[in-house]
Amino acid sequence: MISRFIWRELRNSYRFSLLFVLNLSIGLFGFIMLDAFKRSFQDVLYSASKQLLSADMRISARRPITEDEKQLAMNILGPKTEHYQGYTLYSMVNVAEQNESRLVEVKAIEANFPFYGSLRLRQAGQVFGNTDKAIVGGTYRAWLAPELLVQMQLEIGDTFELGETQFIVDDVIEEDSSMGWMGAALAPRIYIGLDAIEATGLVKEGSTVWRAIYYKLDANQDVEALRDELFNRFASPALRVTSHIQASQQNARMINYLSDYLGL
Repeated sequence: MISRFIWRELRNSYRFSLLFVLNLSIGLFGFIMLDAFKRSFQDVLYSASKQLLSADMRISARRPITEDEKQLAMNILGPKTEHYQGYTLYSMVNVAEQNESRLVEVKAIEANFPFYGSLRLRQAGQVFGNTDKAIVGGTYRAWLAPELLVQMQLEIGDTFELGETQFIVDDVIEEDSSMGWMGAALAPRIYIGLDAIEATGLVKEGSTVWRAIYYKLDANQDVEALRDELFNRFASPALRVTSHIQASQQNARMINYLSDYLGL
């Protein structure tokens, strides 16, 4: 009897029933596609986690990392562990002739950056950890994001001011494998050599600077177990220990936030 009642209602209101079924189908299809996109993107992030961090592990702090802390890390990770240091900070750049300033994310690197992944520059092409880098070695040169060249009306070979120092635009960043979702939209990125950061006068007492050491481990080492041991052995809560798996999870979390928002 109930089935006959339902059939009668569907037959008498077939247009409404057809529209209802169509809307329900579109909604379910959109939900399934959104979930599939989220899962696919998470899989890509996990598989490229080392490239996002550019290393297996990172120790970072908003204060100088002491020599004792560096030695403790090497004792735990092993003497064969490779490492490089890097600084990250936000500052303003300007071109004297234009009297304009732009907020940028400054990445100060050493010669063996990155351990994993690469950068693709407009003129120099692919840059890996073992590639010679014109910005390292005491030269005041920089690699700039392409949008900065448009905003500041710069070209390769032009100069700009960063802090107290004039830098030359050495090349343009076309692709950067370490650029994830976290912080990607805050400001365009520029790369300079770590040996040039002190000359800018930006690193001083009261400055907000992330100092980090990046490590490349042996393939058979358990990165999560070592991260936990470092976290437990460091006495200072100011130190952050991040594995490449955690870095991937942080970026994947942004996709979860986005998918939850779209799911509303």
